[in-house]
Amino acid sequence: MAIIFLEDVIVTGSDTATLSETGLTLSRSNSYIQSNADNEDTLNIGQSSVRWGNVKVDGATFKVLNGGNERFGIDSSGDATFAGHIIPTSDGTQDIGTTNSLDFRSLYIRDIDIYNQRFRMSSSGTIAVLEDHSSVGDGFKFNHLGTEILRLGNGSSTTATFAGDVTISKSTPVLTFNNLAGGGLDPSLTATGTDFTISTSSITPLTIALDTGNATFAGSLSASISADSDSTYTGIVVSESGTLKYRTKAEIRSDIGAGTGSGDVTASGGADNYVAVFSSATQIEGESNFTWNGTTLAVTGGGSYSGALLCDNLNLGNNTDTTLSRTGAGEVSIENQRIFADNYHPNADVWTTARTITIGNTGKSVNGSANVTWTLSEIGVDGVYLPLAGGTMTGTTSHGDNVKSRFGTGNDLTIYATGTTSILDIPAGDFHIGDYETFSTGSFSFARVSGETGIYQPEEGLFALRVNGSTNHIFIGSDGTDVVEIDHESMTVTGDIKLESNSEIELDGNGGLLLNASADVTGTEGNGIIIKFHSTGTTAGSIYYKSNLAAAWSLADADNDTATRMLAVALGSNSGTSGMLLQGVFRKASHGFSAGAPLYLSTTAGAFTTSVPTGSNDYARLVGYVLDANLIYFNPDNTWVQNN
Repeated sequence: MAIIFLEDVIVTGSDTATLSETGLTLSRSNSYIQSNADNEDTLNIGQSSVRWGNVKVDGATFKVLNGGNERFGIDSSGDATFAGHIIPTSDGTQDIGTTNSLDFRSLYIRDIDIYNQRFRMSSSGTIAVLEDHSSVGDGFKFNHLGTEILRLGNGSSTTATFAGDVTISKSTPVLTFNNLAGGGLDPSLTATGTDFTISTSSITPLTIALDTGNATFAGSLSASISADSDSTYTGIVVSESGTLKYRTKAEIRSDIGAGTGSGDVTASGGADNYVAVFSSATQIEGESNFTWNGTTLAVTGGGSYSGALLCDNLNLGNNTDTTLSRTGAGEVSIENQRIFADNYHPNADVWTTARTITIGNTGKSVNGSANVTWTLSEIGVDGVYLPLAGGTMTGTTSHGDNVKSRFGTGNDLTIYATGTTSILDIPAGDFHIGDYETFSTGSFSFARVSGETGIYQPEEGLFALRVNGSTNHIFIGSDGTDVVEIDHESMTVTGDIKLESNSEIELDGNGGLLLNASADVTGTEGNGIIIKFHSTGTTAGSIYYKSNLAAAWSLADADNDTATRMLAVALGSNSGTSGMLLQGVFRKASHGFSAGAPLYLSTTAGAFTTSVPTGSNDYARLVGYVLDANLIYFNPDNTWVQNN
């Protein structure tokens, strides 16, 4: 039931409500729209099918209460206050603000927790705290223009990784490393307007002047300098005052000569790659005494020299008692007697002490002066072992189980026994077992030739029986022609199968003689019971009878009693060579009969017909049936009917 008011509805009395075109007016200082019972009914302003375009609440202050307690309010300035949490209705769906340039200006908040503590912003006293998750946090990544420029932490690592340069914009920047070396040294890097210093809490080990590049070290300086063949090479030395200087080779030699050594070191007469040239009568003293008299370098005092000594002649002992000299490339001599060369070492030809070398049963003295040989008899193997060059075995050789004899460089043939099986293993290539090189006429061998294995005739180079390695078919042939092919399902015979006297073909319960009625039957071919008898000229596909007057075949005709004789279909042009089909399937191309129709001997000599002959004294004899458009099953009935 519905009540429709066409005019205003006015409730009079102390409490009034006016519902008019302008809306609902409540005149009481505290007005209510309330339910008859607490927390039961629902106040709907509009519904899902008929909604208000806008709902406006216009007042100085808008408040939402629950149980008399204020939960949400909006004052006249537009500020909103909440007594509880702001919780979205679904996870990761709602936004605060929009993306159409209407942004919040400032966010005043104590803590920020993003995605279940994966990113937190908080404070500890006056310290701002930025942290990731305490157990699964994987650090902070800062991107600029879509590229990572800084990574703080990575898994369990606490390192900071910068992808670009680090610039400190300060007039006097200081970079301090706390507890880097332990012991409270705390080193730091400081850059001022003129200097760059590395210092600790107690010392400044290095100062670099930024305007001149000069470096000042508080301690000693160690350096490693590699040799250089360039004549402009400069070395580095430190003077007594501690000033670092660059010195040329000439200056280095001059510095050495200016020292307090007991001899002279001069640069006179020097050449490239020499540090110093010794003058006459110079002596260098140490653990050993080196003396250079202008022509000879002498080592005295029992010392030794372990480095490389480059010279053509070396005198051993005082003066020239013994001279070791280089007399040629790769050749050394003592007193001009060669002791070694690449192709000559005569003093090593004869051993100082001869030695006895025993091989087998015989020992011989060897001193290197001549070749020494042993005969098989002296070794003790003459006539006992088969020589590698070959010979005659006079005894029996025994091989244990799985002991193999191999032949050929590629182990082409292996013979062995396993204890239960004797094996002749020929893994690849051709082989022959039997007559091969010295065969006689009619000889055979078991062989594998060109991937086929079987009984081989070496004289003709042909297989009599073979297995094809690719198809696994078995072939039996004669004079190079395959007569029988056997696969896993059938046997194909190219020639005749002849059974000797008293021989039989026995069929089992599911066996039979299969007549071929497929497309394999072509031309005027036929298959079944065939007789090759007499030598009569015939026409393929015509019906003949065996003549009783001559050794010949004649065309049969339903008009006379030739229809009662033994009938056959000619398979070619001659009864003796092509044969006569007594029963079976033959091909008569486009014969014109319907498949499945019975066939009778026609009153046209030698022809078939689907109509039963009805003329006076005609013979009706069924001779077969139609298989398809080209094939006929010929099976002349043993009975006939003559029309009287």
